Amino acid sequence: MDRCWRLVIGVGTAFWAVGWLDVGLLWFPQQVGMAGWEFGVISESLNGLPVPVIGTVFVLAGAVALGHRRLARAAQFGGLMAVLAVGFMAVLYGLSAPVTLGSSTDPTGMGSIKKTMVRSLIQLGLYPVLIGWVVLLANRFVKRGDNSEFGT
Repeated sequence: MDRCWRLVIGVGTAFWAVGWLDVGLLWFPQQVGMAGWEFGVISESLNGLPVPVIGTVFVLAGAVALGHRRLARAAQFGGLMAVLAVGFMAVLYGLSAPVTLGSSTDPTGMGSIKKTMVRSLIQLGLYPVLIGWVVLLANRFVKRGDNSEFGT
């Protein structure tokens, strides 16, 4: 069974690394101050977050199952950094979305912008809650060192 959990940790680590690399590369070359670029890069970053979040959950699950408190703490820290990144994106999105919405003169393009805004706003609300919940669950294990309440 340990071998399976180690595989989960390995796959989770790969998802985490590849996912964050994918999201990180969206931000270069930077064009901060251009509302259209900020709107697009934040929307695409939010769309790419499920992969590193799934990776974080896999690593946390494997760490808890195997009793690796340090690994769980490291994954927990990664989750907290993700919450901060989403918070940063929320602030930037709040500044760029109204400018982008006001600058569009094409009615068909306006529909796409509004759909993207709704999707991104939902993601900005849900991701911190989901990631924070997983980090708090893992915190029980990290503090107590007892994984019995997780069913392992």
